[in-house]
Amino acid sequence: MLLNPTRGHITTSDHHHPYGPHRPVSFSPDGSIFAVSCNDNTIQLLNGGTGSHITTLTSSPVVGVESCLAFSTDSSRLASGSDTGSIQLWDVRSGRCTAVLVGHSRSIHSVAFYANGSRLASASVDLVAWVWHRRSGKCIFQRGAISVKFSPDGSMLASTSYDKTVRLWISRTARTRDRFATLFGHSEVVTSVNFSADNSTLASASCDNTVRLWNGRTSRHIATPDGHSGTVTSR
Repeated sequence: MLLNPTRGHITTSDHHHPYGPHRPVSFSPDGSIFAVSCNDNTIQLLNGGTGSHITTLTSSPVVGVESCLAFSTDSSRLASGSDTGSIQLWDVRSGRCTAVLVGHSRSIHSVAFYANGSRLASASVDLVAWVWHRRSGKCIFQRGAISVKFSPDGSMLASTSYDKTVRLWISRTARTRDRFATLFGHSEVVTSVNFSADNSTLASASCDNTVRLWNGRTSRHIATPDGHSGTVTSR
């Protein structure tokens, strides 16, 4: 179901395709494409404005069903993490799978592109976060985490963990090396994290039923908005 944010009405609602309940979805940064993972080992690319079908990306049955999706900053590539632990990279224009990254042992929880698309971060139920070189497919960084996100300007990588913290890592040249800060405050597992477009604010979601907002420059806690009555699993 797509909702037009300006007019406030539903653009499309297709109940015939087997999307299944709670399937991963993702908008391209330019808003032109809406991707949705389906239970039949496909990813449907839809027009972000009209909801009309653009093309279908078909995964190998061996890869499994997609568990998360993420577009590159320029909207030209799509990464899909699967429930078998593999990651597929897609060329959005051609609909072709350009690479399959293998290393995780369990379902992928999140994927995120570096600002210029040269790297990809992934986190899995196996509790390990990887940073991959997109062209070579080699892992250049590993840390314990369950969710990851690059800042829009590429300067930091944020990771969340079962230890109830958010960690910020400085992203340098071809590698992600130094830990910049550790954010404490959640009382349960931190499930996901995201940056604002200008890097000034970081939001973290947790099983403690809260979302916490942090200053992206000083790492200080800003606010904890009220409203959630259960586990927050998305940002």
